[in-house]
Amino acid sequence: RLEAALVEDTIREMQEQSIASEQAAFTDNIAEDAKDLELIGLMQEDIETVRQRLEYLNANDGANI
Repeated sequence: RLEAALVEDTIREMQEQSIASEQAAFTDNIAEDAKDLELIGLMQEDIETVRQRLEYLNANDGANI
């Protein structure tokens, strides 16, 4: 019975470690996704700025380059 209890404890600890590892990886992935979304937002702002500049230049026949 003692051996069975030790085996059960070992299995439980391994499962808990596995769950903790998966949770940490999931949290890391969320952090990476947040950084990616922030970069995408910045790129969208840059694209919008360029689009507005092109509209301005087109409206002024490129005279203000």
